[in-house]
Amino acid sequence: MLDILSRCFNVTRIDQTTEDFFSFELHFTVCGMQVSPSIQELVDYLDSRCATDRWEIQDREQMTGQSVRSDSSNWVNHLHTFCQEIGGDPIQVSFVIKKKVQKCRLNVYDTSAFSTFVSGITFLDQLRLVSAESPHLEILSVQSESPLLETKFFSPNEYATLEQRQQQRVRIYEQFGSFHQSNDYPFFPSDFCLTQKSGNKAIDLSFERYELIFIIAALANRATIKNQKLLAVFEGHKVVTFEIELSRLGTTNQIELWRSCFSWVYSSEPISDRLAMLRNIYSLDVLPRGILQDDFLQKVQGQYQLFLKDNSTTYIDIHHKIQTLLSSISEQAQRSADSFSHQFIAQFLASVTYFLSIVIGGNSNTGSSKFYFYLTPIIWLFFLAHYVISERQAQKDLDHLADRMTKSNFAFGALLDNYHFLKIFDEQYTPIIEHLRGKIKTYKLIWQWWVFLLFVATLIFLFFSFSPKTN
Repeated sequence: MLDILSRCFNVTRIDQTTEDFFSFELHFTVCGMQVSPSIQELVDYLDSRCATDRWEIQDREQMTGQSVRSDSSNWVNHLHTFCQEIGGDPIQVSFVIKKKVQKCRLNVYDTSAFSTFVSGITFLDQLRLVSAESPHLEILSVQSESPLLETKFFSPNEYATLEQRQQQRVRIYEQFGSFHQSNDYPFFPSDFCLTQKSGNKAIDLSFERYELIFIIAALANRATIKNQKLLAVFEGHKVVTFEIELSRLGTTNQIELWRSCFSWVYSSEPISDRLAMLRNIYSLDVLPRGILQDDFLQKVQGQYQLFLKDNSTTYIDIHHKIQTLLSSISEQAQRSADSFSHQFIAQFLASVTYFLSIVIGGNSNTGSSKFYFYLTPIIWLFFLAHYVISERQAQKDLDHLADRMTKSNFAFGALLDNYHFLKIFDEQYTPIIEHLRGKIKTYKLIWQWWVFLLFVATLIFLFFSFSPKTN
């Protein structure tokens, strides 16, 4: 699940105050593909860019990662260049390394970028919310023989424009929310609402905090509420537990309300739908007024029930449209195979007629035998060319239709986050396509043998027809 949140990022500044060792691994997501350059690859790159710097790999067995040391501060600029060349969303990272204690603070444009760093820390054990005023997270390493690593994340307005932040949100919500608008399928529900800035810094910052919590809660592999804490567990290459203390979310009544909200979210599937509704009502109802009222959960549940009712109707409508689309494609494939079948029969009858005409013409006394003798190769070439073109076109049509069916099925399945349609395709439409392919293959085999036998018979007949006759 962590890779859903992951974003590639550019390092804009790293300040090293001491020469103590530190260990980290950067993970990037480039063009949808996960790339995890090791520290050695990073060092090799920096060596090629700055030969005067002395880099060395030390203590390979220390902790679970590799330790890197540099005797020059120029590596900061080269690391920046390295990350820029990889590409990605902007993020500012500053490392402050002290003796026996490692600290780093990440100034993040978008709170989702925290997982990029989280997924790369091989000795990470815990993460907890440390500030009620801003969406800060603190990562604590509790392993023995590992230095303490404290990481704070926040989204300062001065580092990103409103448009950039909204674009970031769109990319996040499209991946975990059920409320999104698709231009390809306009009949899908489009009641997803982007969060608008209220103009009140305190309110906006408050929503940033809750927005981060919503994202964590939505993408965790599992989450529970225990001892007034929301525990969200991510199971990646390292199991990471996010501790969100509900005591930091407001007054006593508000804390109880949030506990009830998250209990309702995790009470049944689908969690993403419930959480998306929670986020929407919060942004539309709470954010503009800055007040979390006692009836907040009732509003969320009421809107969710309406969504289920509307969504079920829309789901049935989409299901019908998909079935209609796939059925039309299947019928088109059947028509293509039938057309080829008719062409096969026509070719067969034409070849029989032509053979009989040769027999009749070869035994006639009209003097046309020589004409048939020269015309035979031309007619055979015509038959063969026409059949080959028809057979290839039929195969091409079936390939195209099968591809359309597969793409349409996957598109609708992904749109509804339900791969029931994939099962329908496998059980109903794949056998149809394969049957038609087999039918064409059988026709092709019959035609090849018929052409061969007919051609041999024609040659034998012509041989005896033009052989010298003895009295």
